[in-house]
Amino acid sequence: NNVNEIQLGSEAIDADLGREKWVLSSMVPEIDRIFGSSDDDSSMGTEPSSVSFVKKKIEQTSIRFSYAVRGMLRSICSRERPLVLFLDDLQYADTCSLDLLYSLAVDDESEGLILVAACDDKVQPDTYLASRFRDMEEEHVDITHVQLQPVNEHEIQSMLKKSASLNESDVAELAPLLFAYTEGNLLRIQELLRWLTSKDILVEDPKSRRATLDNGELHITTIPTSYRSMMLTRMQSLPKHAQDVLKVAACS
Repeated sequence: NNVNEIQLGSEAIDADLGREKWVLSSMVPEIDRIFGSSDDDSSMGTEPSSVSFVKKKIEQTSIRFSYAVRGMLRSICSRERPLVLFLDDLQYADTCSLDLLYSLAVDDESEGLILVAACDDKVQPDTYLASRFRDMEEEHVDITHVQLQPVNEHEIQSMLKKSASLNESDVAELAPLLFAYTEGNLLRIQELLRWLTSKDILVEDPKSRRATLDNGELHITTIPTSYRSMMLTRMQSLPKHAQDVLKVAACS
């Protein structure tokens, strides 16, 4: 059961990391709820807090954190019990995160770990992300590149028939509009459908789970001209305290 699996995982991590487990809990305190409290072994003496000392301490902590993460993942995944880590918007990752990704990718002792990352296809060759990818290739890391293409209008029609259960006439009306406004971007299609639903232009029957399109309302409603304006409209509909939290989070 889950309790036994957690106990086995905790014991495996203790065996592999020992007191180094504190590095993980210092970054992710919630991990103590699963694996128990860790002894803090972060003391590095009472040296003065000069710039060089602080820089050295940060580098050492980063190395120890990378070591601890690799050890934890080795303990909890294997060929029989693989683990998939998905990292989104990799183009926004900081250098420390990319260094950790590189460390995981080149770790020959890790078995059963699959790294999946999504990033902008316009990443420039002089960025740190691009340099880290080159470093992985030099270490003979097997990297599979998958170029995601936008969906076409025919695929949008199929999606509307299957997911929204729209009839043929509604699909024929809505699919060209979705394609024109989103250029086949799946995320934007999803957001535009959500927006149409919030305006009662696209209405789902809770019993039949079928959706109907209000064609008259569709033609007189001004649809946001961009994905950004659509998201701003959604955020402006949130309570003020929720908007305040988003403003703080965006600046963090």
